Amino acid sequence: MRLLLLIFLFTFPNWLFAQYLELDNYHVEVGDSVVVIVRYEDPYKSIRKIKFEVLDSIKQLSRLSDKKQEYSTTTGKVYTTNFVAFDTGDIILPPIPLVIEDLGTTSEIYTNSVTLKITNPKLDSTETNIAPIKDIEEVKIYWYDNWPLYLNIFLAILLILVLYFVFRKKKNHEEEAPPVEIVRIPPYEKAMERLEDLEKSDLLSSGYYIAFYTVLSHIYREYLGNAVGIEALEASTTEIKAKLANSILEKPMIDQSIKLKQLFDKVKFAKQNYSNEINETMINTTRNHIDTMESFIIKSEDKNEDTVVS
Repeated sequence: MRLLLLIFLFTFPNWLFAQYLELDNYHVEVGDSVVVIVRYEDPYKSIRKIKFEVLDSIKQLSRLSDKKQEYSTTTGKVYTTNFVAFDTGDIILPPIPLVIEDLGTTSEIYTNSVTLKITNPKLDSTETNIAPIKDIEEVKIYWYDNWPLYLNIFLAILLILVLYFVFRKKKNHEEEAPPVEIVRIPPYEKAMERLEDLEKSDLLSSGYYIAFYTVLSHIYREYLGNAVGIEALEASTTEIKAKLANSILEKPMIDQSIKLKQLFDKVKFAKQNYSNEINETMINTTRNHIDTMESFIIKSEDKNEDTVVS
């Protein structure tokens, strides 16, 4: 009887232990975070790897970090990682592979697939009550009512004349100063310095989100214009996209650039509110994208130089 019990335990069907793919929210808006959850309920086997990278091919999602969180439950283990929604659509998240180890042997199993719906954010419309227009009242003004203003104007003119003659006299006695050499900071270094200054500021902690994203957008547009050689500071996102299509950048890099600017614009113009997690990682996301773009531009320039020399 004891032998039959042991045989039954070792041959217990594997389908009683399952792996599930879940989301914290199956309907989100652009800019929201999406938590991908994998549950594995088999306490007798160990997980070697969760291949969340299969979701990186979904263009509507972008992973905030390569790190995953892990915690145990009464029935097994749970693994999570965070994404941010970049574009709208009905997305099918494919099954995620799990590499498991059982008695020294590794094998690969798969979760189920789930559907995620991403929509545009809804903007609040606030009605404004306008008070009725009042009748125009005639106000009589006499010159002596504004005598302090006239006195200030006279003193200002007198001060300007004094400063003019003092400056002119000083200039006649000074030698001509040597020309000042203007040191131009490379676009990449300037962008990194400005990002570091923005990171040290208290705009986010004080709740000035529009000011924060306005500065972040200006830093990125300035680097993009100087590094790629296009007019980006005063151009719209659509105009920048058309200019980047004729640049040396590859399409995936252009698509990522447009997504970043759209995220910035939704806060600046539509007053979109992102989660604290997204706000705190946005500087690193921008910095990593600039690093990738700078490396690509340097490699392209080196390749062109080698072609000219050969």
